[in-house]
Amino acid sequence: GDDQPMTSRGIYTISHHIAQFMSKNGVKLIVTLGAYIVESSATKNSSNKVYIATTHKENEHLKKLLNLPNAKPMTEGEILGANGIVPTLAKQEFGIEGAIILSETSAQLASMGNSDPQAVKTLVETLTKYLNLPLDGSNGDNQKPSKNQADEKPPKREYQEEELKSYIC
Repeated sequence: GDDQPMTSRGIYTISHHIAQFMSKNGVKLIVTLGAYIVESSATKNSSNKVYIATTHKENEHLKKLLNLPNAKPMTEGEILGANGIVPTLAKQEFGIEGAIILSETSAQLASMGNSDPQAVKTLVETLTKYLNLPLDGSNGDNQKPSKNQADEKPPKREYQEEELKSYIC
């Protein structure tokens, strides 16, 4: 979502509840998405770099994520907010593996509180490749859905139980 608690205590509390909920429902992997703020990001016609962090130094998820286009390991810095805390608490308290995917966005956009459509597109593309989801975001570039499209429900897909246990937080 677009909102999270404004205090450290609130972020830790909600992060704990999310991790606990995931554990109770048999989730084996939590993936969070967010922004990696840089002074200048990719141009409109290119993909942003994505930075990957995991709760386990060497595992199949990290290897698979780092093989994706534009992916680099996050070797320095901090991951603030629930993006970093949920996977960390899930690992520490419940043994759930976690991965964090961050897409470059410009400091200028972030400081103005604006969304970065290119960064969002890069995250969606990275996530769909990683999870092998049948999504194609290419036809949505610079388009707003018509009223009829906005009211339509997406087609249902039947998921195997194991697939559902490794989806996103």
